[in-house]
Amino acid sequence: MVEALKPWPVLPPPRPEYDWYDCIEDPIRPLIRLLRDNGFNTTSSCGHEMWFACLVGDDQELWQLHQFLFRCGYQGFEVSRPDWKQRPYALVRVGLKREVAP
Repeated sequence: MVEALKPWPVLPPPRPEYDWYDCIEDPIRPLIRLLRDNGFNTTSSCGHEMWFACLVGDDQELWQLHQFLFRCGYQGFEVSRPDWKQRPYALVRVGLKREVAP
């Protein structure tokens, strides 16, 4: 006796495409996407204050982050490593306006 075929499972209707980057504030979203698409692991960010935290292991990675931002045309940014012995991350503020000395 031939066993009857089971009906195909009913799949739920497709959901709209979920984009994880929609959870990031709009002013800094393009920069976070650019960094993550190029291998930098950002951990947190703030769009209205224009800063982000990024994991960096050593001074070489910190230099690579600095060079990447510069080569992408970002000016007026500040990279710091608060408490670098305890946590391997860099804090980066972007969009800073620098005063030009007379």
